[in-house]
Amino acid sequence: MAVRIGNDSDNRLRGTSQADTLRGIGGNDTLEGFGGLDLLLGGKDDDQLFGGADADILSG
Repeated sequence: MAVRIGNDSDNRLRGTSQADTLRGIGGNDTLEGFGGLDLLLGGKDDDQLFGGADADILSG
């Protein structure tokens, strides 16, 4: 399981094959769940959220 947190810049965060938590803070972020049950949380700007192969929770 990985926890990845962006900063106020534009970030591209990608999960692993495990259950991951990806969180964009600010900026225009791209969050990609890879495999496993992922929690993707966008920040305050325009974000792109892509779920993986399993049941994911996406919050813009």
